[in-house]
Amino acid sequence: MWIVGTLIALNLAVFAAWNYGYQLAQRFRDVSWIRFLQRNFTTSWTNFTQGRIWTLATSAFSHEGTSHILVNMASLFFMAPAVISILGNSGFLALYFFAGITSSTVSLLFNHFVNRQNPKYAAHGASGATYGAISFFAAAFPRETFLLFFVVPVPAWLCVSGIFAWDLYNGLFRRGGMTDSAGHVGGMLAGVLFFLRKIGRV
Repeated sequence: MWIVGTLIALNLAVFAAWNYGYQLAQRFRDVSWIRFLQRNFTTSWTNFTQGRIWTLATSAFSHEGTSHILVNMASLFFMAPAVISILGNSGFLALYFFAGITSSTVSLLFNHFVNRQNPKYAAHGASGATYGAISFFAAAFPRETFLLFFVVPVPAWLCVSGIFAWDLYNGLFRRGGMTDSAGHVGGMLAGVLFFLRKIGRV
């Protein structure tokens, strides 16, 4: 569990940095810290074209909202141990970064070339990385049961397929919201690709 604890601690540290930045902005009109985080911990076309390629990975550790980080860290806490038992520590870290970077890349390309409603769109969050872990597990054990809304038992393959379809629909037809549906889709695809690579199909 030290891997899970370290990942959660890193996410919490960046979350605390965002909150500190907003406190500086509110009390002293100092936005330098927020600008630093926007330049180094969000995925955006501006960051990408200005050479800050690392943001494709660091954005997977970045949250501004309390509910956002709580949902992602709860998902990571409950799902990661099962995936670590299959992949081991290094394998799980590889999956986390692969899914996070793939999620960021899909989000970046989609929001620049397809969804042009907000040219200054910037994304962040561990959703893509956690969705990668969830979809990997569902691909490995499709008949295992997930509790939808922590109550309704649903086969893993059906649950992940439903989430994928919902995010794909939102990304294509319900643009403009706060949810990075394209990033979610990228994270889920990354988890499936990682599984196929693991069993030698890719």
